Parts: sequence; structure tokens; C-alpha cells
Amino acid sequence: LETTGLDPARHEILEFAVICAEPRTLKMIGGANIRVRPEHIETADPKALEVCGYNEKDWEDAVPLREAMESIAALLEGTLIAGHNVGFDWSFLEAAFKRVD
Repeated sequence: LETTGLDPARHEILEFAVICAEPRTLKMIGGANIRVRPEHIETADPKALEVCGYNEKDWEDAVPLREAMESIAALLEGTLIAGHNVGFDWSFLEAAFKRVD
């Protein structure tokens, strides 16, 4: 995930990158890269925006959070999530699912 800051209660997801792999071979079987249109960019941490490379031009085609979460939910259903700092990502996923519920 790329986010607008470190606090899932205040900050938003800007981008998802998901790679789906076959668990035994790790062969890639799917994935997605989805940019999310921020609803409250004014609350973003400027350093976070710098780190993730956010700029309005590159996010012109970004989708609303609800649409992104529907796509991600379909990809993640029944999977095991692995990655770097999964606790951070998980906290943002939980907050985002609550926002669109």
C-alpha cells in the first residue's frame, strides 16, 4: 500500500499493488495495481506524498475508495496476505473496509 500518512484513522490509501501467487511454486497467477482517489488530500502528510510519488496528474484516473475496495476484496478472498510490514497495511485495509461498509 501507498498511503497519505501513517495513521489509518486520519490518512488514506492512495495505491494498492497486489501479486497473487500459487503457494507451492510462487508462480504469479494474477494481481492488480489500483490507484485510489484521495477524499481528504488536505490531511495528508507531505512527506508521505513525497515518498509514494503522489501528484494530481498521475492520479487523474484513480478510482473511488469503494470501487478499489471491491476489486481488492475479490482478489484477497480466501488468500494469505504476505509482504513487508503487513501489520501497517492490514490496519489501513481494516479502516478502508469500515469506511466503505
